[in-house]
Amino acid sequence: MTSTGEELDNLLYNIAWLRRTEGLSKREMAKRLGVGRKTLDLMERGEVPPRLSASVIFAVEKRFGVGRSALLSRRLGERI
Repeated sequence: MTSTGEELDNLLYNIAWLRRTEGLSKREMAKRLGVGRKTLDLMERGEVPPRLSASVIFAVEKRFGVGRSALLSRRLGERI
């Protein structure tokens, strides 16, 4: 079981990993997630933006087909 802090760290890591893996620019990724580029910059640095909402998780699920459980419980692309 992961802690809330660990889940948040995984989420932020996975957002950056998905952007790089998909070959998206920061502008493209921010648009897909419904956030500003500065917010995406914070997330990619592992910092929690002031108004991070669950809508980001829903956008990742919808646009990248990654389930909430996988997104929060582990770092994508790493071997288990």
